[in-house]
Amino acid sequence: MCATLARARRHWLKQVPALVAVLVVLVTGCSSSRAETAKPSELAELLAQVRVAAASNAPGYDRACDRRHACVFGPANTDDHAGLNGHNGCDGFNDLARSVMTDLVPSTGCVVRAGQWIDPYTGHPNRYVRGQLPTPTVEHVVALHTAWDRGASVWPQQRRIDFANDQQFNLLLVGGPVNASKGDRSPSQWLPPLAAARCPYLVRYLQVSIRWDLPITPADRDAISALVPTCQAPPGWTTWPQPTRSHT
Repeated sequence: MCATLARARRHWLKQVPALVAVLVVLVTGCSSSRAETAKPSELAELLAQVRVAAASNAPGYDRACDRRHACVFGPANTDDHAGLNGHNGCDGFNDLARSVMTDLVPSTGCVVRAGQWIDPYTGHPNRYVRGQLPTPTVEHVVALHTAWDRGASVWPQQRRIDFANDQQFNLLLVGGPVNASKGDRSPSQWLPPLAAARCPYLVRYLQVSIRWDLPITPADRDAISALVPTCQAPPGWTTWPQPTRSHT
């Protein structure tokens, strides 16, 4: 009996090196497979494409449009632009409302009288009724003043108008208080209060910057870079509006 056990022990000891080698190959193969299939997040890809330039302050920004003001981005919510839904007879607010609201109650033409909408920066559901408060506001992901300082000050007027009315990427409907809290701030200065909205906000911010060839500042780059590890693809949000498609 003892001799049999001794022979079995010697047999298994001889197999240990081979088993270890097999395990090493399997582990290495799995690690290599993970490395080959892992893809960088969309945020990381966009961050690698966007231009970076030092912050600057271009003189002459004036959003107001009465006779005493420069109206450098044209009238708010104008239909006179070359982008999505431009020259369709509807103002920008109603175009956005028809794009993102549910349970719409339209009136004659394109005007929306009521609907349900979700604030992308807070995730809060809201009911909109025309003429009643609170009313959602049109928000620019990349603020107009920010764009002005980063190159829009030297654009032709029509390009600025087209940027200010970029319904496909740069415009959102958000609540007045959160819109006011953001103001002209960029990602190094402000992030959405809803944590789940921060990654899609940063993705959209970079999409707009690249689309319009606007640089971000080194501070913005560093702030976004710090959040890349938490913003892996595919995205995990569900309420953030995707880039708008044309509607009739």
